Amino acid sequence: MQVSELMTADPIVVSSDDSIVTAIDLMHEHNIRHLPVIDDEGTLVGMLSDRDARSVYLPYLREPEAPEGGRRRLGEPVLTFMTSPPIAVDIESDASLAAEMMIEHRVGSLPVVDADGALVGILSYVDLLRHYARLSAD
Repeated sequence: MQVSELMTADPIVVSSDDSIVTAIDLMHEHNIRHLPVIDDEGTLVGMLSDRDARSVYLPYLREPEAPEGGRRRLGEPVLTFMTSPPIAVDIESDASLAAEMMIEHRVGSLPVVDADGALVGILSYVDLLRHYARLSAD
C-alpha cells in the first residue's frame, strides 16, 4: 500500500513567518497535532508538532502570571520552534517504509511530498492505525 492511499491530502499548513500563537490556534481549532511549515514560496521548510508548541504555552498553565519575556515568546514566528529540515516521505513510497521512518525518528506524522518536493499531504500514525484496524477486521 502506498502512502498516497492513506495520507490526508491538502493538509492545513502554517507559514514560517506566522506567530506561534497562530499555529497553536490552528492546531486547537482543527484538532490536529502536526502542522507542515511552508515559506513564502510555499516550499516545505519544517514541521511543527504539539510538543514543539507546548514548550511555549506550558509555562502559562503552570504559572498564569508569567514574566513579560515569556509573553513575548508567544509572538515569535513558527520558524523559532519548528523542526527543520523536516523528515518527509515521497507520495509513492510504501506505507511500511513511512511507518519505519516514524518509529526511527520518533515522530507522529510525516509530510508527504511529490517528485518535485512539493507538499501534497500528511501521513500520521492515526492514518496507519486506521489502515491496520481495517486489515485486522477483515
